[in-house]
This record gives sequence, C-alpha cells and structure tokens, in this order.
Amino acid sequence: MKNNLAMIEKIQLDDKVGIIAGGGFLPRQLISELQKKNIRPYVVALNDVTDKETTEGVETLWARMGSAGRILSFFHDNGVKQVALAGWVKRPSFASLIPDSVGLKLLNKFRKLNEAGDNSVFDLVVQFLEEQGLQIIGVDDIATELLATKGVMGKVSPVRKFLNDIEYGAKIALEIGKLDIGQAVIVQNGVVLGVEGFDGTDALIDRCAKLQIDGKGAILVKMKKQKQDRRIDLPSMGVKTIEKLHELGFKGVAVQAGNSLIINKEETLKKADELGIFVVGV
Repeated sequence: MKNNLAMIEKIQLDDKVGIIAGGGFLPRQLISELQKKNIRPYVVALNDVTDKETTEGVETLWARMGSAGRILSFFHDNGVKQVALAGWVKRPSFASLIPDSVGLKLLNKFRKLNEAGDNSVFDLVVQFLEEQGLQIIGVDDIATELLATKGVMGKVSPVRKFLNDIEYGAKIALEIGKLDIGQAVIVQNGVVLGVEGFDGTDALIDRCAKLQIDGKGAILVKMKKQKQDRRIDLPSMGVKTIEKLHELGFKGVAVQAGNSLIINKEETLKKADELGIFVVGV
C-alpha cells in the first residue's frame, strides 16, 4: 500500500484553498484539515445542499448551483487559485437550474451531455474551472490519511466466503466502472444482487436489502472507475454507511485501497468494530 500511495503526485498547497462544498461531513473535515495546516479555507456552500454547520467560522459564499459567475468571482476576488470539490451533490435537472450569464455558458455544454454518465459531467465541470484559471485539487491532496489502506482496517475480519465475494465483487465493480454506470455492487454467495446507478450507494443498499438470502449476509464493494479523475468523486464511505449496512443485515464493505475515501476514518472504523461490520481495502 505504501508503494501505491507513493505513486500519487503530491500537490503543494497554497496558503489559501477554496472548497466547493456539497452535502455530508467531508467538506467540514477538509476545512478542519486546512486550518490545522494554517491554510485559510474559502468555502462555496450550495443552497439546499451544503449542511449549515459546515460553514461555521469560515469565509463563505452561499450560492445557487447555477451561479458560476458569482462563484468564480468569490475565488478570484479572494486570491484563491486552488479549489477542491467535496461532498455529495445530486445531479440536478436542467429545469431546476437558474444560471447567471457565466453559468448559462456551462449549462449549454451540459445540455449536450444530458444522456452521458457522471464522469462526462464531472470532467466538464473540472475543465470549465481550469479554463477560468483555477487548479482543481483532490480531497486526498488535503487529507491523505482519509485514503483506504490495503487489508482489514478494523478489528473484524471476513471469513473465506466473504473474501471470495469481495474478489468477485471487485471485478464486477471495475467492469461497470468502464461503462460509467456506477462505483459499487452488492454481492452474496457469488451472486450480484445489484449495481449502483445514478441513484447512488444508499439507494443500492436499500434495493438489495430485501434480496439477501435469508434476509442477511451480503457485502458492499466499491471501486474507482478506471477513467474517473481522482480529484473528484472518489468512492467514499463513512459512519452512516456502516450504520445502514448493519441495520439492513449486511456483513461488511470492501473498498479500493489508495483510491477510496473513508470519511471521519477513526470514528467510522470504531463504529464498524462496535457493530461487527468488516471494512477491507483491496
């Protein structure tokens, strides 16, 4: 695993870093990591998406998702050149967006990708931001310690049948990743119960819960899409994922080592140990 991490090019962080914050705990964790490094965070919070507690005590712009002009001005006016995208964002419908003049240019490009997968949309966003003079950095450029490591990461180890399912699930997840369908699959006894789509991992877990043999015993496997830009949307999991898996009878989760994030890692692994859920990096 050390060799894998060593292959990741290290970004030198500026004294100011911007964060476009989606929902969930991850943006707040990145803000904390930047502050520990004496780096000043400048946060763009998305209306009706970003958790309000995320922005407490930091320089923040609250904006609509279509307000590209305001967002760019906020970063440029504050001398921010490096920006990270963090947290979940539900892909909006075009009808729900109210773009400003700059956002309208981006929206027109989006229209051409209406039937494309997530990778195409994310790539377009990154390209657009880079064209405006911003350097897009990854979550792991700020907090490398959030990356999953190889092997069992908690105190609960999977037995042989689960190791077989992990190996099979990883192969299937990589295959659906090639098609830009999703990052995750759920497997039990060598059978794929479901694959992730636009509805996300939580919806996948919900769909497959009732398909489990005897109502329990499946595992979740998440892998990075091969063509996916690691700076955006790396596979991730956290405390809520562990709690949901336990509640619905799942036995564990496997993620790709070096290419997946464990949000609030210490607390997530502690909760997994408490609930008897294994967490494995492959």
